[in-house]
Parts: sequence; C-alpha cells; structure tokens
Amino acid sequence: MTRILIGVVTVVIVVCLGLPMLLLSSVLGGGSGGCGVATAPAARPSGHPAGSGSWDTEQLEIAATIIDVGLAKGLPRWGWIVAVATAMQESGLRNLPHLGNRNDHDSIGVFQQRPSQGWGDVPQLSEPSYQAEKFFDKLLTVPGWESMPLTQAAQAVQISAYPDAYASGPTTRRS
Repeated sequence: MTRILIGVVTVVIVVCLGLPMLLLSSVLGGGSGGCGVATAPAARPSGHPAGSGSWDTEQLEIAATIIDVGLAKGLPRWGWIVAVATAMQESGLRNLPHLGNRNDHDSIGVFQQRPSQGWGDVPQLSEPSYQAEKFFDKLLTVPGWESMPLTQAAQAVQISAYPDAYASGPTTRRS
C-alpha cells in the first residue's frame, strides 16, 4: 500500500510540477536543448479554439503515461516533448474512440493512430501506453529526430495529411 501511495504522489508531483516546467523550459529555451518560441494561432486548423486552460485528471494521466513510456524506452527529454505535443495536437491529450464522420478515417486514441495504417488493432490502440510505445518506436527510426524541429519530428512519425497542424505549438529546437 505504501509503494502505491509513493507511486501516486510521485506521478502527481512529476505531472503537476515537472511536466509543465519541462514544456515551459523547452518552449522558452531554458536549459540545454531548449526550443524557440512560436506564436500559436487563435484556433486549431480544425476550427476548434486552442486550449488555454489547465489539464484535467485524464489529460495529466495520459501525459504521465507518455512520459513513463519514453523513460522506459530511454528516450531523452526532447522525445517526451515531441510525443506529448503531438498527442496534444492530435487529441487534446484525450483517449478518443473512433468518432465516425467527425474523425479522420479510422483514427483512434491519443495519437489518432489508424489500424488500417498498421499501428495496431482497435483494442491495442485504445490503450495510451500502447500508442505511446508505437509513437516512440517509430520516432527512434527517424534519422536525426533529436535535432529536428518539433513539427518535423511529429510529422515524420505521424505522416499526417495536415502536416501544418503541428505548427500550432512550440516548433523549433535550438541545438
């Protein structure tokens, strides 16, 4: 019971303090490997307003899951940032079911990955940890992803029909 409590407290601290600081330092260029600042448009390409509020429990848990998977795979901080930012753009950090006509083809989940494109089957893609593993596996196959702008790294993994959609957040990485 104590181990579970310690684990929960650790996740809450990392997610509530660490993740926002990690993303903020990357956007503002703090520390090694920071990012330049890009101005976000008032609305996403989908026409939905860009989020400006705080994250709820589901979003925090999904962000923590993505970071946990990245840590387990030994990816550096930039990999986590690319993954979390991609999930923010794709789903607003929500584990979305297939949305029928309101969705892109057969996209599902946090990263809006498609069973028809070989990402996995529907039950697998319903699990944020599985989607994060698949995202990171593909990211690791992209030559030079560690020094790519976020937009290019995200597009290299996702191969979106709307590659400019990733430009609605932090987009440049300084070496």
